[in-house]
Amino acid sequence: MTMKSLFISGASGALGLAVTEFFCLNGYRVTGTYSSDKPTKNYPNLTWVNWKTNDLNLTENLVSYLISVQPFDAWFHLSGGFWGGTSFENAPSDKTRQMMEMNFQSAYELAPVVIPALNEQKHSPIVFVGAEGGFTPKPGYGAYGASKAALHYFSQTLAEELKGRGITVNTLVPTILDTPANRISMPNADFSDWIQTGDFISVLEFLLSEKSSSVTGSLIRLGK
Repeated sequence: MTMKSLFISGASGALGLAVTEFFCLNGYRVTGTYSSDKPTKNYPNLTWVNWKTNDLNLTENLVSYLISVQPFDAWFHLSGGFWGGTSFENAPSDKTRQMMEMNFQSAYELAPVVIPALNEQKHSPIVFVGAEGGFTPKPGYGAYGASKAALHYFSQTLAEELKGRGITVNTLVPTILDTPANRISMPNADFSDWIQTGDFISVLEFLLSEKSSSVTGSLIRLGK
């Protein structure tokens, strides 16, 4: 049986590393991107590729690499970032720009690069990670919410554009993921209500399966 191949952008983050490790250990060939320091985690079936938003040289290198190893059976876009606590009126423009780059533009720039490398002869899912903030405005978190709302709209539009090509596009929207970074930033929160990475990965497994081939354009909310 041919080893399935996954492209995971944002594979070096807390969620990305957990997802990458799981699929590597379960027999998938994984290509993961990192934007700064190359992760130390390695497996025989894991390839790390340097990529970040607004870097033409790195994008050209990524295109060359994808052409050489395609096709991929899925693309999981796990890149993103969080910033908030300041009103739009007082928010530094660079922070607003950063949120748009991390949460929306990263997906927008990668789409025309990765989609041609997906296997259109089989069910090939694209999965993004949205946020509840992209649905409900919250004072002080407008830049983050707007960037996630843009991602939600982008993913649903992409799903319509790719219908009939064997590629589905869905966005997972967890309430709060249980990651070390989130625990540090919210030490007094009730962690029992947070989404475990294992539960998140279980949904990815479903979206990888043929059972989900009719599920596309969905914003799938994960919560307890």
